[in-house]
Amino acid sequence: MHISQSTFSELPVHLAVKWVVLVLLFSLTMSTVGAVPDTGDVLILSDPKARNDINSAPQASGLYTCPQGLNPDAVVELQRLATLKRINPHSLQTTTLPDFQENHRYCMFIAFRNETDQYQWKLHFSNFFLHKVKIILWDGTSLQAYQSDWASGVGTESINVLGRAFSLKLEHNKDYFMAVELTSRGLVAAPYVALMTKHQYQTWSAAMSDLYSLSTGVVLGLVLMALLCSVILKDITFFWFGISSLFLFSFFAIRSHLGLFLLHGDEDLPPWIWLWATIALLSFMLFARSFLLPEPEDRPLKKIFNAAIVIFLLSLLLSQFFSRQWNVAMYLLNGIIMITLIFSAGIVRVIEKGRYYLIFMLGWVPVLFSLVELVGTVTIEPKPGESTLSYKILREPLYQIVHMLIHFVAMLIRIDTLKKEKHQAEMKNEAKSRFLASVSHDLRQPLHSMGMFLAHLNDYVSSPAGQNVLTKVYGLHTAMNDSFKKLMDLSRLEAGAVKLNSESVDLRLLIARMQLEFEPYACAKGLKIRFRSNIKKLDTDPELLERILRNLLTNAIKYTEAGGVLVGFRRRRDHLLIQVWDTGCGISADDQRVIFDIYERSEKVSASHKGMGIGLAIVRHLVDLLGGEILVRSTESNTRAKTGTLFQVKLPYTETSNQETENKAKTGLRIIVDLPDTPMLSKVSGSLKSWGYLTTDESSEGGSVPITLIIMACAGQLTAESMADSVSHLEEQYGNVVIAMFCDHVDRELSGKLTALNVHILSAHYRPAQLRSLLRYLESFLLKKQT
Repeated sequence: MHISQSTFSELPVHLAVKWVVLVLLFSLTMSTVGAVPDTGDVLILSDPKARNDINSAPQASGLYTCPQGLNPDAVVELQRLATLKRINPHSLQTTTLPDFQENHRYCMFIAFRNETDQYQWKLHFSNFFLHKVKIILWDGTSLQAYQSDWASGVGTESINVLGRAFSLKLEHNKDYFMAVELTSRGLVAAPYVALMTKHQYQTWSAAMSDLYSLSTGVVLGLVLMALLCSVILKDITFFWFGISSLFLFSFFAIRSHLGLFLLHGDEDLPPWIWLWATIALLSFMLFARSFLLPEPEDRPLKKIFNAAIVIFLLSLLLSQFFSRQWNVAMYLLNGIIMITLIFSAGIVRVIEKGRYYLIFMLGWVPVLFSLVELVGTVTIEPKPGESTLSYKILREPLYQIVHMLIHFVAMLIRIDTLKKEKHQAEMKNEAKSRFLASVSHDLRQPLHSMGMFLAHLNDYVSSPAGQNVLTKVYGLHTAMNDSFKKLMDLSRLEAGAVKLNSESVDLRLLIARMQLEFEPYACAKGLKIRFRSNIKKLDTDPELLERILRNLLTNAIKYTEAGGVLVGFRRRRDHLLIQVWDTGCGISADDQRVIFDIYERSEKVSASHKGMGIGLAIVRHLVDLLGGEILVRSTESNTRAKTGTLFQVKLPYTETSNQETENKAKTGLRIIVDLPDTPMLSKVSGSLKSWGYLTTDESSEGGSVPITLIIMACAGQLTAESMADSVSHLEEQYGNVVIAMFCDHVDRELSGKLTALNVHILSAHYRPAQLRSLLRYLESFLLKKQT
């Protein structure tokens, strides 16, 4: 029965049935192995359906070293001596596992008689690493010589999955004497030599070919499926799975008839084979690393994997200088390192999480079993008379199919698990956002009321000690209010309530405000703060950009004890890079993954610095809203000179026109600061600058505006009548006037009268929150009036 290649055109639903039939047929053909009748010194060929083992037959001499090789005259003399019983085949020093690395040539001889009616026969030799095969057949009157040399290419011999075969013509009832010479220089498994009829060979070879073709087709289909999954799912694990499986297939295929065309029959391994081996090892390592070590906290194990990858690359470099034997030993050691690392990391994962990691590790068992079996075939010597026929080349694709199917199952379970974990994380984040919004709403009124009560309490506290305590309470209230505002900002950002309002931004003015605001804080800690920019203007949302800078600068100064802070604005093609460098304590690799998450905070930072850690979470949302991205690079070390952090914000950059930037002084509110040159003037001016307000010294006083805010201090005895006259005079000059006046103490009755005149009394101990509250009140009043 001949199984033709046309059967591959059958419907896919019949492939499994065909596979089973092939395996059953193959099992039946294996039952004919070793059909060798023992009739003395001559092997009798009596069954046309049998595969007659030659090298393991008791009539054969067995393999023995023959350094000089065979020649026709020697074969005739050898046959004559054997016939005269002067050579006992069993007295030769033979082996069933020749060592071709030490002795490059081995020979054997056997006498046989064809008692069948078949004329056409095939002499099969397994193992493609037998580079040369020479046969001399003597029938007593004439010689027939056959030779195969891979270095000269494929000749008249037939090629099958396991090896090659020669066509012989054997007459009925005729005795033959055959001598065989095998040549190789590599590590070769025990060769298998069999003599069978041409029909039996065709049936056997076709069954092997169909089974091997079908199994390799399944392997390549699974490889293609893995690569498609990597593209569709954007999962690098599937990519490395497909690449590593492709190299595993090539490793198995290189020892079959496919390897004959890959290596071109060269006795010496080609130089590219070591590059191929290196890439194969790397693909296995990268596949295992991407599956077993996906989390940032796996950095220690990742470092070990990376070190192994460096060793593999170094081996590739050394392979150009070492001999073949040394290279084989070196890459064998690399393989042991790879297997050890994969199984060590896998065991750690199985112990920690189990589940699909255990399935993943089971997927390596068929491959490991195949490798152990391969080592056994080249190291374990078969017993005398034991058949050396091996179907390992046919089993290897089946092992790989099992290996790939198990890994596919593991990765599908992994995808499902990660999908569930992602959904749970999204639900948790949504719940956290709802809770944050609810808490922020509940805190708004109590904090506002607390501010009002503290303002009224100021009238009842006159002693210096009481004022000192009240100032501290004001400070705590301000801190609570700032945290509340950040919570509100974060809640609005997560809810998508913040809208982008792009306009032209003058970076020179922005840098001036930032420098004026943060330079005092930096100087107080002994730090230097510098700004560098080669850009004048850009289009973006000025408020969001300023909030990003303010949060980054606040953090940089807070966590830097010596050195300084550098802020740079650079253009890179169509992007703006904002870089904030500091020489602070640095951020560890583990902490870098949580610094932008409000719900997680570094234990080290929490212990050493107060605050909720909301600033960077707000920065990340603001950068996302502006269509940019943020990254952090940091070095943590005990040596201060080696520490520091870089926060880099990458924003889209658009050229702007030369139109001057709008400022809040031109939106309907004129601010005049009428204070003596005292520390109070510096504090008020600094606050106004940091909030984005320009005073009349910095903007045009011409034109009419709805409201003019005049900030002044008490002078002399304050009465309602004197203030009424002053207000009247100022209204003649500026129009609608609101006065903010810093005073030590004003009783409640006078305060009420002054409020009716639009004169608001502020504490003489400057509290920025009071002035900011008044400004926001005026802005909201103007906004309502405009709408």
